[in-house]
Amino acid sequence: MITAKEALALYDATGVEVKQFLDDKVLQPVKDAAMSGKRECTVHLGSNQYQPPMITKVVEGACFELKRLGYMVSYGFYGEEYVPRGLADDYGEGPKHRNYGITVRW
Repeated sequence: MITAKEALALYDATGVEVKQFLDDKVLQPVKDAAMSGKRECTVHLGSNQYQPPMITKVVEGACFELKRLGYMVSYGFYGEEYVPRGLADDYGEGPKHRNYGITVRW
């Protein structure tokens, strides 16, 4: 039997989750943006009230791979603050959220 550390090293070496994330979430937005004459796109990963969550291993690996391929990559908030519909009161007030994701430039 192998140790957990060895299993983790094997998992990291395969890069399967990173490849799947790039194929499922990043490839099409990059293609669409490039074909419409843009030089960047942002891959939406969620929204948060305070700050973007800590970057996951998969997202960190995807950013590393994109940089290796020559892209400029940043992770964090984008766009303006907004109050989600389900959290707004009758006056449209409520906890402000912002979207976060990966911005990819070429």
